[in-house]
Amino acid sequence: MSVFGGVRSFRRTAVTLGLAAAVVIALPSWSPADPSNFSNGTAAASAQAFKVNPTASALSLGVTFGISLAGYTNQVAKADARGIDLGIIGTILAAAGCDGSAPTLASDQQPQPLALDSRDQGAANGKTEPETVMGSPLPFITKSAKASSAPLADAGVQITQLGQPAAFTISGATSSARTEIIKGNIRQAVATADIGSIDIGAGAVKLGGLHWDLTNHSGGDSSTVHNFTIGSAVIGGQAVPSQDAGAVIDAANKVLNPIGIVIKPPTFRQVNGGYTVDPLSIAVVPSTTRDQISGTILGALQPVRQQVTDALLKASCKFGSPLTVADVAVGSITGAGSFSLELGGVSASTGDIQTSSLLDQSLSAVPDTSLSSNALPATPAIAGTPAIAPGAPTIITNRKGAVQGRRLAKPIAASTPGHRGGMLALVGGIGLALLLAAIEGDRRLMRRAERTHSSTEG
Repeated sequence: MSVFGGVRSFRRTAVTLGLAAAVVIALPSWSPADPSNFSNGTAAASAQAFKVNPTASALSLGVTFGISLAGYTNQVAKADARGIDLGIIGTILAAAGCDGSAPTLASDQQPQPLALDSRDQGAANGKTEPETVMGSPLPFITKSAKASSAPLADAGVQITQLGQPAAFTISGATSSARTEIIKGNIRQAVATADIGSIDIGAGAVKLGGLHWDLTNHSGGDSSTVHNFTIGSAVIGGQAVPSQDAGAVIDAANKVLNPIGIVIKPPTFRQVNGGYTVDPLSIAVVPSTTRDQISGTILGALQPVRQQVTDALLKASCKFGSPLTVADVAVGSITGAGSFSLELGGVSASTGDIQTSSLLDQSLSAVPDTSLSSNALPATPAIAGTPAIAPGAPTIITNRKGAVQGRRLAKPIAASTPGHRGGMLALVGGIGLALLLAAIEGDRRLMRRAERTHSSTEG
């Protein structure tokens, strides 16, 4: 090969290496995703009207009324409305009898959820029906649900009245959950719960117009706003101002604590990337006077109770489950366990769909609602409570007496997702074409040199 041929080969190699270096240098300067490149992502919302929760020896027999669930992922939306959720009691009743006989209350005879999927025919038109038990409707509980590929999911439950006047009475309880895309680029999840009125302790405390709401946005807007309010209050027969929910609860506890009842206010907190406003809990707590009286009565009844229990179990082992439920219920209000009535409670979350890559974890999508684990501690959701610790999101009071709503700034992601194509693809394509051309040129040059060398030797 001539000296000039070697120089030309070196020149081609240098050009090839230069092009490869240019492509490598261009890689870190990839363009970030266009903010207008919005994806539906995912959203979820849930709410409950109330839950009756007796507990004894760590065994909870809670029954929840008015559960509304809504959510979507991409274009698939689902809505679920449940008038009554029997929890573990339903599991016990649906089990086969101890003697192999049919269950006390088969699962298909228990209250059933109204569940709609956007892929089901007619789901976009919605459906409304009463709650049923053993095939018979309960007219005081109405469920509704709707789901479409918009995507939109909406669920709700309405309850007219439930309770025992001697203990508590609840009138006008509702819950609703809704998820959708608004303004074309904002994911929205909204959950609400309302209690028309509740009477505690045969009129000792009456609260009206209890309201919970929680709205979470991501995408074109990133914010979370929540409220808890009390519309009216009558304590000890006297009407009291209800603008300050915290003051109302404090005044109610002064009347209820002597009889072993305490009201615990809701709290607003972050849970697994979503947000929650807890229920208002009315709990039966230890009371010396009450527990002494109940202990004396139960002690006197114990011999009779034991005889009745033995006789029932001897007649049929099927009485075992009802007796267990009765023992837990009685024990929960007599010091042997605990009892709570949980009113309201809402949760909501939205965000991009989480993705990951084994090649580069830094390019995985990050939900807009993500916050560090210590950015938002559990805090009382009542206006007038102590200030949030430094570093927490700014507090915005929506209206006087309401739970302080927090509008959260959109977090800065650790990495910015990009998109395929654009200038980088063009540079890469040109570089690859030139590289192939240089290789082909060198191949032809080598073959020409080999032919020249062979003819010279001949």
